[in-house]
Amino acid sequence: PAFLTPRTMFLLLFDASKDFKETWKSIQYEEGTGIPGEESNMTIIELLDRWMATIHSHLSGKTKQGGLVDYPRILGIGTYGDLLNEEEKLKVIEQFQTYCENKAFSELLDHEVFIVDNSSAQTDPGFSKLHEIIQRFATENLVVKTPVSWVLFRKVLQMFSNE
Repeated sequence: PAFLTPRTMFLLLFDASKDFKETWKSIQYEEGTGIPGEESNMTIIELLDRWMATIHSHLSGKTKQGGLVDYPRILGIGTYGDLLNEEEKLKVIEQFQTYCENKAFSELLDHEVFIVDNSSAQTDPGFSKLHEIIQRFATENLVVKTPVSWVLFRKVLQMFSNE
């Protein structure tokens, strides 16, 4: 897959209000109206598994010392948290973590699973925590420092191109 790159944090979003054992159904939205699409023969958790396994098989790697590389990372985010009470949220998180526990891709899962209320993004503390985690990941892992010699070489090239 051309869109996969190892220098990434993948946000794996799923509808936390649905049972993981339910058959996955696509829904397309047109002008705010949901239109039922195709129905898969896979359950929601099987579809999530397939995505995580694909990311793992294409991108996971080890350092020279045998440790896990800093990226890619997968962050599980359950949406529609407003439809669940606290007990149901904890159950979804536990089900997701238990399912992933002994899978090869589990080493790529970052932090805890988040259940967010997408109807109140301004007040849901989960969004602030997600923003903080993503920001830290980007600044610590994705910023590429440019050698000073490259910067100087670029300036020299610009001087010659202006003459």
